[in-house]
This record gives sequence, structure tokens and C-alpha cells, in this order.
Amino acid sequence: MVMLAECDVAGIWELDLDLLLLYTKTPITLDEILHYLNQDKERIKYLAGDRVWLTGFVAFQYGPLSPASPPHRKVISRLTELNLPFTLKPTPEEKAKYPIKPSSPTPQEEEEEEEEDKEKKEEEEKERAARQKLVDECNKKFNTSTTMYQAGENL
Repeated sequence: MVMLAECDVAGIWELDLDLLLLYTKTPITLDEILHYLNQDKERIKYLAGDRVWLTGFVAFQYGPLSPASPPHRKVISRLTELNLPFTLKPTPEEKAKYPIKPSSPTPQEEEEEEEEDKEKKEEEEKERAARQKLVDECNKKFNTSTTMYQAGENL
């Protein structure tokens, strides 16, 4: 937590183990920090000059960076100065060149769509039944022994 509070705009923290001791009340070495925090993925990278880089800080704090954004320019400059990787927000031209395909519907959306389809089919069945009833009544009224009309036809 100390590192997050004390790092610069690019997630660079000037290594200060005394400050860390003050907050944690536990003496800890850089090797212990790196081992503990990087167990399943690299969260902290040691940089020359007793600095560490919080690798996920920029992505969490800013998302993809845009050179058009004044606050992002400072972050881009700092990361470039230290030769650290970062993701730029695509330009409108890039977005047009590689359009994002719509995502698959969520299970809830699929369920709602199925319910709408079911309701639509039920409504269509009611309309078909009403048409058939009308045809049946017409055939009965005109005493026809054979069906002259089919529901949905010739009406």
C-alpha cells in the first residue's frame, strides 16, 4: 500500500525500506518484497537506481494511454524515459481499420432473448387460433361440409 501511495504518475517508487519499515513495523529486504509480491506474476520490477516499477499501476490507474491527453503525456514521457512498456489507446483510424466485433451474449441476455422468442411464438399461435376460429365459424354458418378456406388464406 505504501508503494501505491508513494509512487509517481508512472508507478515508479523510489525504494525506501525505512519508510516501509515505518508502515509495516517489520524489517524486510528488497529480495523478500520481490519474492512475496511476484509469486504468481510480475507485479513489481526492480529498476536501476533503487527504484521499483509497479507493473500494473498504469493500466489500473489510466487504462490505455492517449498522447492527446495532457495527464497521459507525463506518464508516457516517464515510461519512455525508463524504456518501460505501455499500451496506447487506438486512434480513430486504427479503430476503423480493426472494428471490434460484438461480444457473445451473456447467459442472462440469452435467457431474455429465449423468453422474448417464446412470447412471440405464443402471440403468433393465438393469432393463428383466432383466424382458424373465424374460418370455422364461416364454414359452419354457410353449412359447408368441406372446409372452403384455410386459416390465414383468402381472408
